[in-house]
Order: sequence, then structure tokens, then C-alpha cells
Amino acid sequence: MKTIIQKLENGMCVELPKSIIEKYNFKVGQEIDIEDNLVVLKTSQNQKYNLQKLIEEINDANLHDEIDFSIQK
Repeated sequence: MKTIIQKLENGMCVELPKSIIEKYNFKVGQEIDIEDNLVVLKTSQNQKYNLQKLIEEINDANLHDEIDFSIQK
């Protein structure tokens, strides 16, 4: 994805499309890291998951066999 740096009063900003913001659950005020000319956006560790969205992402490639956690006697 490419975007443009824009002027913002006393600084600059980068606009993210709504689809990216929703997909990665970005929030206003969220910290970013800048490492060796690379800007890294990371989702919060306190991310709230949406069960319906998680279920929709299940497919044959990421579906595993059932695991039995019962205690065997």
C-alpha cells in the first residue's frame, strides 16, 4: 500500500484508509516505531477481538483437527 505524507499545521501526517484502520484496529494516539528509515505500525497488545470476524477468517488452510483436552483415566 502507498500513501502520501500531508502537511498538518505544525507537522505532517499520513492518512490510512478506513479498511486498514478497521482490519488492524488502529486507534488515534497509538504509538509507532521508526527503525532504520522504516515506519512500523503495530496493533495494540490490548486488541479487542470480534468473534464474528475471527470466525469468518476460518478456512481450510488454517483449520486444524479437534484437540481432546479431557483427562484420560
